[in-house]
Amino acid sequence: MGISDEEWERLQKALEWPKPDQEIPHLNLSTSPVHSTFSIVGLKKSYEVGENISVIITARDHNNNLKTYGGDFFKAKLFNSELKANVYGEVVDHRNGTYSVTLLLPWEGSLENPLNAFEKQFFAKALTNVPITGDKQIINVLPNTAGIGLKRMNLHTPRLAGPLMAVELRNNIIIHWRPHGVPLRFTIMPMTDLHYIANEIDKIAGGPHVVVVFTIVAHLVFHPVTFFVHKVDKIRQSVVALLSRAPQTTVVIKSGNTAGLKIDREVILLMDDADLAKYLPSYGDRIALIHFCRRQTPSAKRKLGLFEKLKEKMKLRKEANGDEQEPQTSNKKASCKAKSCKRNIEIGWIHNENGVIKQVRARQGGGTRKLQINTEARHDDILKEGKALFFQNGNSTKGQESDFEFEVWDFKQNPLPIDVSVGMIYNTVKLPILRFYIATRPILSLTEESSDEPDQAGDISDSDSTKVDDCSQSENLSELEETVPDVFFVSDEDVSLHSSEDHHAGMQFNVSSDPEITFGPQQPTEEDFLSDTVIHDPCDSPQNVPNDLQNRNLTIHYSHSFNDMIEAFSDHEIVTQSLTVKRILPNNSEEAGSGPGVLRDVYSNFWSDFYEHCTIGTSVKVPFLRHDFSSDKWKAVGRVLLKGFKDCKYIPIKIAQPLFEEILFGVVYTDLKATFLKFVSCQERDVLNQALNDFSSVDMDELLDIMNTYECRRMVTASSLPGIIDEIAHKELIQKPMFVIDCWREVTKDLISLSCEEIQQLYKDLKPTPKKVTGLLKFPSEMSENQTEVANHLKRYIREIDEDKLCRFLRFCTGSDLVVTEAIQVEFTIQTDFTRRPIGHTCGMVLELSDSYDNFPQFRAEFNCVLESNIWVMDIV
Repeated sequence: MGISDEEWERLQKALEWPKPDQEIPHLNLSTSPVHSTFSIVGLKKSYEVGENISVIITARDHNNNLKTYGGDFFKAKLFNSELKANVYGEVVDHRNGTYSVTLLLPWEGSLENPLNAFEKQFFAKALTNVPITGDKQIINVLPNTAGIGLKRMNLHTPRLAGPLMAVELRNNIIIHWRPHGVPLRFTIMPMTDLHYIANEIDKIAGGPHVVVVFTIVAHLVFHPVTFFVHKVDKIRQSVVALLSRAPQTTVVIKSGNTAGLKIDREVILLMDDADLAKYLPSYGDRIALIHFCRRQTPSAKRKLGLFEKLKEKMKLRKEANGDEQEPQTSNKKASCKAKSCKRNIEIGWIHNENGVIKQVRARQGGGTRKLQINTEARHDDILKEGKALFFQNGNSTKGQESDFEFEVWDFKQNPLPIDVSVGMIYNTVKLPILRFYIATRPILSLTEESSDEPDQAGDISDSDSTKVDDCSQSENLSELEETVPDVFFVSDEDVSLHSSEDHHAGMQFNVSSDPEITFGPQQPTEEDFLSDTVIHDPCDSPQNVPNDLQNRNLTIHYSHSFNDMIEAFSDHEIVTQSLTVKRILPNNSEEAGSGPGVLRDVYSNFWSDFYEHCTIGTSVKVPFLRHDFSSDKWKAVGRVLLKGFKDCKYIPIKIAQPLFEEILFGVVYTDLKATFLKFVSCQERDVLNQALNDFSSVDMDELLDIMNTYECRRMVTASSLPGIIDEIAHKELIQKPMFVIDCWREVTKDLISLSCEEIQQLYKDLKPTPKKVTGLLKFPSEMSENQTEVANHLKRYIREIDEDKLCRFLRFCTGSDLVVTEAIQVEFTIQTDFTRRPIGHTCGMVLELSDSYDNFPQFRAEFNCVLESNIWVMDIV
């Protein structure tokens, strides 16, 4: 159990009830709760919250004689009936028949003060829980004017899991707490939301201004003493460790409350369905339990008192007086009883065809029907009524009754249990009217189950072969197979085209909102005027429509290009289309530039904004979860990643390489520790490197502060530090962005085929360095003396600038801030001093320079002005 044998023996002895100080021959000499008295020492008219009161108990025997020895067990308690709160006092036995009690006043209001005595020599039933007489005083507790005024903060965390927080600004107090944990936790919840006292104490750094309060009694009263001791020992170890690292920390252990956890028949009938679901997750079990409790008659647990007897006599007298009037009202009662046996319900029809679930509308023979049904009706009765309504004479608009499988769903569209009646559901959910659904799906034959999509396409081809031949007799067989599967879904409002060429991108449909229709995978909604799917003749449609779907024009605004890109890439078909970008300048005019350079610049600008708004880290970054980013937005970012790689071989290399390995391979090959040291700040990196190299020389306060920042839960030592850093690195780089990883993996699955070595080489090749960039420069074969001098200025400038400005130089020349090109052509032009400036042609990757610079500082100053500009306007030359 974690404790020594000697300590376990001491605990067992402490739990034993000690023998009395003196043996008594008969009951009259034992302590009498009736004759024993108590008095309050120094009673005041009012007290403040937080004060103590003292009570003296004088024990007497049944002969009203003072007792001269101790050994009695007294339970002293203050409580408030309205608040249902109580607090126990500390009882001290003076071994001479007197006892002193100290009680805390923890809340504002009035207090009642019973004391219960238990005679340990004769622990008889007659002496149990008998109040001791004493000063009949109502203690008024006033608010403490010097006290605190806590205000609870809404952290938007689960109430049952926490963490919760309250603050008091005047005295600079912050309280963090969690509600009951296991085993007093009745709802189903994730394991990650279960917290234990010992683990929570280990997270606290401690200090002179830290107060730790915990209680465990209520959680463990149902368990054996050995289990209690085991849990308390674990908590004790955590408390000792806390006090050893921060001796000035205050630790308060709260005693247990005395409320019991009891739920009987009466309580169940008062509980609503949400509260009862905490104990019985099954919906059918809750209905059966409530029905069982309603049928049970309460048993007489005690004798009737005088008042109850009087009420029964009055009730019998009224029934005797009403016997004469009973014949006149018997028919009325019978009719009311007959009416109460029937309830109104609604029945609808939900049809499942090819995995698409939707409600059949009234125009198609469905709709919502209202009828009266017996409260004892169950699954089979409702199914019978539904078949009579929607399958008259065994036929319906969807087919014959024998062609379908049937189910009955409740108002939540869950299968209805067979043994649950309509009355039981009404009594449980308390809805004004219940709605049930007859759910149908076709019975698949063996031939239908074995058929596949090519056969279905062939059926369409056969049925429409005449039309196709009439439209294009000169087309060969391969061309015919490409045009026949094109299907147009036509409605009165929208027309959607889906070609076999775009089948891998999925199908999108227009969905109209209707409160009667529930949607699974969506298909075109059935409108009022067009109720069936029309196989449109391809010859009647414009021949250039399928080609238009392969091109897309993107309009990107400089002011919110990030949001424009996410909105555009929310369409999953964009990854299969060629893009033409049109950008709108801040002055609302259209930028004249076009071509692949503009597209590279758009990708570079997007990932720069992404680094700024959606990632954390320094040299290496990882995405972090945002409350305003749903899975659709993260998938849109994944499509930008996929499209940029396919179009320009562009990959955001500031994103941690282990994250991409997790996306593509499901495992991490890169050294997590090395990547994590690039993820943290420079100061944290220096401290961690020093701790890894020489643990004894590191500043422990700084190291522990870093560990606390990343929520370290282990004791940091020289031997454990490398493993701890690996664990923290995996948590920060892989576990936290796992939701983003899953979204991106779904988008890029099977569309990016790279090995681990290819990813490492790609990261290395794309990263710009002064040596790589100068190697990309291609100068004219013959240059004048001035041109040679300017070329040297350019090389020197590239070698001197930092990494950020080097990326901006690449983006100025090529449109991309990464090395995605093989060369940058440098050309020299004649420019005046007034018009002299560097000019970059991003599409052709050409850099135009003037050859009239007098010195290198002049060249550097003009180039810096260009690179530090917020907006580069592109034009057509």
